[in-house]
Amino acid sequence: MTTILLLLISLSFITREQNNPELLHQAAQLEALPESWRDYFQEQSRRQDMK
Repeated sequence: MTTILLLLISLSFITREQNNPELLHQAAQLEALPESWRDYFQEQSRRQDMK
């Protein structure tokens, strides 16, 4: 599979699992994502950690 396809599959899974702070944290670390996306996932991860 191409990198982009793997990335899309991963993002699809992550967005379905938005209550999983570990997955959100991992998404925030993906350098292939635009910085704004990484920031979004990082913020979602922090919110889940505070629950």
